[in-house]
Amino acid sequence: MKSLLKELEKGKVLISDGGWGTFLHELGLGVGECPEIWNITHREKVLSIPKSYIEAGADILVHPGLITEADARLAKRNGVRLEVSGRKGHAYANGYVVKIAKKVGAKLVFGSDSHTPDDLLDRNYAERIIRGAGLEDKDIQEIFLQL
Repeated sequence: MKSLLKELEKGKVLISDGGWGTFLHELGLGVGECPEIWNITHREKVLSIPKSYIEAGADILVHPGLITEADARLAKRNGVRLEVSGRKGHAYANGYVVKIAKKVGAKLVFGSDSHTPDDLLDRNYAERIIRGAGLEDKDIQEIFLQL
């Protein structure tokens, strides 16, 4: 797998998933309807979204909390990294993401998912989040070294 920093230095634009809300509306989510409920009531539709981004050529899958093992394998084959999120509320699924990634050998990347400058995290705090997701120090170092 290529180093993300080396790819950026060469001028590559990295693509991540995004626009999940728009995707959900295209799948039938009504205006004003709670999208989080769809994780339970329309699980198959929600689970179809990560595969779409992987197949479209994303480099990073952000918020992959509901990713299936099959899609994680596809991500590995396509060189797509799965995010361990530092975002409040988004980090709840980190343990699951780490477990699936380790099982299939998919690469991980840490993302703060910053919406404002106050959301930026320092390396020490990022490592604590990653460790809390179930990774050991050697795995944590690999996440930062493979950038």
